[in-house]
Formats: sequence, C-alpha cells, structure tokens
Amino acid sequence: MRVQWKAAMLAALTVTTLPTAAYGQAVPDIEGAIVQGGQIDDVIDEQDRLNTQLQVDDGEIDGEAGIYILKKNDIFFVGGAIGTGYSDNPQRILNNVEDSFWASAAFTAGVQTKIAEAVDFGVRANVSGLEYFSDFGPSSRNTSASITVGTPIAGTPLYASASAFGGFNFDGDFENGVAFYGGSLSVNAALPVGQRTLIRPSIGVSRQWSEIEENNATSAAANLTVLHIVAPKVVVSADAFVNRTWFDNFFEDVIFVERRDWNYGGGASLSYRPNEWLNTSVSVGYEKRDSSFFISEYDGFDASLLVSATLEF
Repeated sequence: MRVQWKAAMLAALTVTTLPTAAYGQAVPDIEGAIVQGGQIDDVIDEQDRLNTQLQVDDGEIDGEAGIYILKKNDIFFVGGAIGTGYSDNPQRILNNVEDSFWASAAFTAGVQTKIAEAVDFGVRANVSGLEYFSDFGPSSRNTSASITVGTPIAGTPLYASASAFGGFNFDGDFENGVAFYGGSLSVNAALPVGQRTLIRPSIGVSRQWSEIEENNATSAAANLTVLHIVAPKVVVSADAFVNRTWFDNFFEDVIFVERRDWNYGGGASLSYRPNEWLNTSVSVGYEKRDSSFFISEYDGFDASLLVSATLEF
C-alpha cells in the first residue's frame, strides 16, 4: 500500500539503514528502532503487493477483482528479481546522512489455488537482500512468508482478503535477526475503464508485532492505482496512498510523546513484458511522513529499475 515504484518491484525492497554500530545492537537506540520498523514495514508491504498482484495477460488487463484469479490449472510458482535504484533519504529519518544508490535480489515461491471453487488461497515464501553502495549504509536481508485467503463479495466489484505473515529481518551478514509477525484485512476493487485502463482502489488495516516491541503498531491505509496499456506489452501505472499508524509504546517513557505517523505519497511506473514470464520496469516515487515524534519525520524521492521472472507449473 505504498508508492507505485514499490508496487513495480517484485522484491527489490527500499530498505532503510543506519550506521553499523546502531543497526547491530540487540536493542537498538531510538533512531535504530525507527529504521528497523521501516525495514519490517517494507517486507510486509511487499507481501501485500505480491498477494494482490494484478494479472496482465495477452495485452489485456484482467478486470476481475481479487487475488489469485487463476486462468490456468497451474498452482505452483517460483520467481526471482534483480534490481538497482537510488534513494535520496535511505534512512527515512529527519537526520538524513546522505543519498545512496543500491542493488537488490530476491526469490519467491509458493502455491496459489481455489478452495471449493469459491475461496482463493495462497501460500508464499520470500528471501530478499538489498545492498547500499554508500559506506554508511549496512546491507539488509529478509526472509518472510504469508498465507492469504480471499473471495469476491457477491453482487459487487469488491474483493475481500485476509492474510497472516511472519519473518525475520537481518543485517547484511544474515545476523542480528529480528522476528516479526502479524495479520491484515483488506477490501479492493478492480474497475475497468474501456479495454485498456484499470482503476484499483483499496483500503485495509494491519497489525504487526516485533521482537523490537517499540515497533508494535496498528495501521490503516487507503490506496489508488491506475494502470493503462499503451501497447500490447507495455503498461504505465500511477499510484497514490495515505497511511495512518498508531504505535503501542514507542519509547514513551523516554520521549514522553505518543508516536502517531501519517505517511503519504505517490509514484509512477513503466513496465515492459516481452512474454508471460518476464517483466522489466522503471519506477519513480515520492513519500513523506509526518509524525508526532519529530525524528521520525522525513520525505524522500526514489527511483528503481527491476527485472523479474515468474514461472507457473
């Protein structure tokens, strides 16, 4: 439910960083906890994006609402992605150190099918990594998994889904892992406009817990995505979102402030799909966070290039 440049990325997550000393602590400082929370949010957002991925097939946008609308009998899938990009505020905190280019790689696998011809069901596992080119930014590695169920709401263009997720966020050496888990509920619609355009609004709520208890939080979000086919194998898209997050207890005994965040932003993407299993995309996006805790505030511009492949069998 973040900007479209993220939605175009299979698993090239835009992950935030701090100097190694802060990141590697078992109990991070306040800035470290903010960064850790941003990393986990990206993993969760990526799970949501993969679980609601739009199908673009044979030059037509699938106008059916929902996830896992299977057109084939194939139920298993594997995929991978490599990407590179630029972020002008990779830490996503007020005290930005510097901008940085980055590179990423990811692998995903799972099952997607229907139960009793009525309920869509999916299980997915992901492994991803991101490397910043600047010395100040340590690398990040993530493993995660999700289970999702969903069904169309009869008589409407709406689709409701629920998911449970969990995983680990590591430093660049796959050490100092922090576990997280939670669940989400969402409702979305896929509204075709003519033969070449699809509008997808969505709303959702999620709950997250982490070993870094300061990042335990509840979020609500709204998102609007517009996709348009400009050629049989080329799709352009635009995205806008707003998100509200309520933290349970983010160092309130130290900062004496209840942390509440507003995140909002938007982006655009151009995708070229030469065949049904390969996709290349270029994306740009902007995101801003207003927070009751001033160090959490930031704004940033990002750009990315991604090549991804998915095989179904």
